Amino acid sequence: MLEARLKKIKMDKRARVVKEFCNIAIPIVFVFCTEVSGAQKNTAAVKSEELYQAAINAVRSKDTARSLTLLNSSIAINNNHVDAKVLLAKICFNTRRYEQAIRISVDVIQHFPKYRDVYYYVIGGYINTGDNVRALSYTDAALNQFGSDKEFMLKKLGLLDALGRFTDGDALANYLYKIYWLDEKVQAACSYHYFVKAGWILKSKNDVVSAKGSFDMALKINPENKDARIGEEKLLYNNKELMLDQLNAELEKDSTSYELLMHKLGVLQEMRRYAESLEVLSKILKYHPNDRKALLLNTSLTTEAAEFYQKTNYYALYQTILEKDPANQEALNKVIGIAIDRGDNKAALQYVDLALKRLPGNYDFLSKKLDLEVGARNYVEAAKVAPILYAKRPTAKLKAYTIETILSCGRFYLAQQQPDSAIYQFNLVLGYDSLNVEAYKGKISGWYMLNDREQVMNEINKVLSIYPDNKALIIKKSSLLAEFGSNEKASAISDSLLNVTPGDKRLESMYIDQRLAAAAEYMSNEDYKQAQVYLDGVLAKDPHNNLALNYKINLLDAEHKYAEAMAYVDTALAVYPGDKSLLVKKASVLFNFGLFPESVLVYADLHNRYPYSKKIADALEDAMISAGKTFEKKHMVDSAIFYYNEIAILNSKDTLADLYKVNILIELKKYFEALNAVNSALNRNASTESLLQRRVVILEGLKRFKEAVLFADTLSKLFPYKSYQDYASYLKEKTYKTQFALNFLHSGYDDPNTLPYTYTSFTIRHLFDRGSYAGTIRLAGRQQGNGIEGDAEFSFKHSASLVSNGDIAVGNGTILPKFRLAYSVFKTISKTVEVEFGGRYLSLDSLTSVTLVTSFAKRFGSVWFNLKAFGIQETDNLAHTINKNHLYTAYNLTGRYYTHNDLDYISLIAGVGTSPDDLSRLVLFPKLAGLLSKSVGFGYQKAIDYNSSIGITGAWTNTKTGNSTKTEAATFLNQYDLYLDWKIKF
Repeated sequence: MLEARLKKIKMDKRARVVKEFCNIAIPIVFVFCTEVSGAQKNTAAVKSEELYQAAINAVRSKDTARSLTLLNSSIAINNNHVDAKVLLAKICFNTRRYEQAIRISVDVIQHFPKYRDVYYYVIGGYINTGDNVRALSYTDAALNQFGSDKEFMLKKLGLLDALGRFTDGDALANYLYKIYWLDEKVQAACSYHYFVKAGWILKSKNDVVSAKGSFDMALKINPENKDARIGEEKLLYNNKELMLDQLNAELEKDSTSYELLMHKLGVLQEMRRYAESLEVLSKILKYHPNDRKALLLNTSLTTEAAEFYQKTNYYALYQTILEKDPANQEALNKVIGIAIDRGDNKAALQYVDLALKRLPGNYDFLSKKLDLEVGARNYVEAAKVAPILYAKRPTAKLKAYTIETILSCGRFYLAQQQPDSAIYQFNLVLGYDSLNVEAYKGKISGWYMLNDREQVMNEINKVLSIYPDNKALIIKKSSLLAEFGSNEKASAISDSLLNVTPGDKRLESMYIDQRLAAAAEYMSNEDYKQAQVYLDGVLAKDPHNNLALNYKINLLDAEHKYAEAMAYVDTALAVYPGDKSLLVKKASVLFNFGLFPESVLVYADLHNRYPYSKKIADALEDAMISAGKTFEKKHMVDSAIFYYNEIAILNSKDTLADLYKVNILIELKKYFEALNAVNSALNRNASTESLLQRRVVILEGLKRFKEAVLFADTLSKLFPYKSYQDYASYLKEKTYKTQFALNFLHSGYDDPNTLPYTYTSFTIRHLFDRGSYAGTIRLAGRQQGNGIEGDAEFSFKHSASLVSNGDIAVGNGTILPKFRLAYSVFKTISKTVEVEFGGRYLSLDSLTSVTLVTSFAKRFGSVWFNLKAFGIQETDNLAHTINKNHLYTAYNLTGRYYTHNDLDYISLIAGVGTSPDDLSRLVLFPKLAGLLSKSVGFGYQKAIDYNSSIGITGAWTNTKTGNSTKTEAATFLNQYDLYLDWKIKF
């Protein structure tokens, strides 16, 4: 049923894809048509890269429209293609699509904050849309990422100027000029900064002295700044007082300079300050009495002055009086009053400043200055004057005015992003009124700008100790606590407020937000019990709160309460049907609950709706793999293979599902199906190590060793690991059909009457699929004569668990037996246990032996042992023997410890009695038959490249040959054997 539903979802998905393709614009259709032949073989990432490369070519050919289309398609397919996003942001910026450039650039910065280029696009985008504040914030973000980067510091300097933050600009310009004082670009930028600052000072403050200082600084940094030079000249021309100050400073150095005196005369004449003009003219005539120009001016200037004074009005008259008597208080009051009446507050303020120079501390003029500065919104200057006035006449009205003026100054500093100066002003206010709420609020804002959370909370606690019932302050404290991460305290405050004023929507919204934040904090600390308390509180107020439901589901999921989590998922989906995030959570909970097929169905539906979401596609793939593994554990292999096939359709580059499928088929020994599956997977992923290795295993299982060797050799070259090289050698050994063996045995005795002998054999063996057959020539020699024996041997595999071994040997009767016959059947039980039943027939000159054999073998990891028992009946062939038949037993125990893939081993052999399988005993078999003997042996075999091996074994046997009597002790015979063997396949 699940398979049918998945197939239906697949059909719906295909129909949806066709519909979407029909609605895509013509350029997209063109691109997809050109690539359709390869689309089924490439992944989304590869397709996205192809579109990106096509977009680069379109950019080179200046086809902007096509490049935009291609890049949007590339990102839609692979949202992680950062280069495509950066190029799209660049094109949008260059084509003045600033909002799109900003959106894309911000997305890149969030995921790749070290990508330098996008900062230029987001900063430039905000500048061009007039949002200099955000442009500055991203400039600061760039400087956080790239340190003291010159280019970004220059951008910041320009933005500070645009925002009027010249104090910060001065600090940055000084830093830049100090570090890069030889850099022409830096010189130009810093000089321009002071030029702009001078203009701002003139416009906002009309402070010509400060403006001139900025012009001077601009020209000091860059003397070639024509704008600054022209600006300063214009400033001096329009501000005669400033020019006079400059001329007076120069005349102090050279009081008789003709040029300076004539220049001063001209300035005073233009200002119609004739009294001073005539005074300067008299100095010129004093120092230069014969100067023609000065003599002519003496007449013309006197006439001009007389005419001026005849036509002047009262305003000009009082100005003239002030020119002669600058400290004339009556004239100053008249001029200031007339200027104010005319609405020329700027001029009035200039005369007030002039009056205070002549009459410092004058209360009336200070009052006028305060009113004029406040009227002009020059709060900084006003805040300097107000305390002086209040100190002179400390009235309640003036105190209130002073407090309001200083508060305005503090707010001005906050607006200018100068929190230190603002805090200073607010502290001044508290000096006048320690209970002033606005001053405390200002200090809180100042410390907040400085990001000093401790001081922020100190200030708000201090003001709340004064005004404990101030609702606005309590709300402010709650909001700040939430912002600073103290969500538990914040929600406690909002809870108490809500109890006092129930139904307040603003408080209720804040309460919910803070409790959700507190719940999120507890969940991140894995304190699920406390988080649940807060979430239940939110859901009690707002049962359909989407975020609270999401948190609740996450919490129950984390606590492994999957049934409850599913209940909340269903509740949430009833309120928000089709909600993407809730459906993803539902699939996730089902997955964690172990309901993998159900999870697959939900993810498949989501993938059908959002085919380009990599996150959903990856989750669907994980769910399918888990579903397949679950069915595999339940031995429902068809269902498991179904899911693995679906994964291959979903993600052709995935190899894990292919590997699981192939492993199942190998375990079932369905090698032909497994081979087809692995070849299909390798067509899609040609160099996958695990799949290449499985193909070799499958070919081995099919006994197609020659092919397996070729592919194993390729595998070991692509992935040169020792294990793969060994595997290739192992498989190559499987292709050999012939084996040659050489054996050597030397036996010696401690009885001088028993001579040593040497035994050698040569064996040729042919191997076939179900066994082998071999022929052996054995040679034995000692001083009494030499023996020779021919041996024919076979081994046949009846089934996977049943094997027969047979052996027949015929000799010349010297040393070796005349005739020997052996046959055994071996049965494997439960893979690690093997039992044997068989018989032996042995004919020598003096006796005939018939033996029944049984053995039991068992494997424990790397240790193998075999216990073999012999029941032997001997018949003497000598005529004078009375008792011809003898029965006795023998036992052998052999143990091996395997190393190096079961190719090398160490062996330990122990035996009791004389068995017909022990070739080293057959020489003395007639003499030793029936005698109790004990033997111990130790050996080692070493494989060489799988196709050959060498072995050595040493053994000692002790046999009791005579019983003790009253006069003689028992006699024993010791035998020492050295056995060597060498085998090779070819």
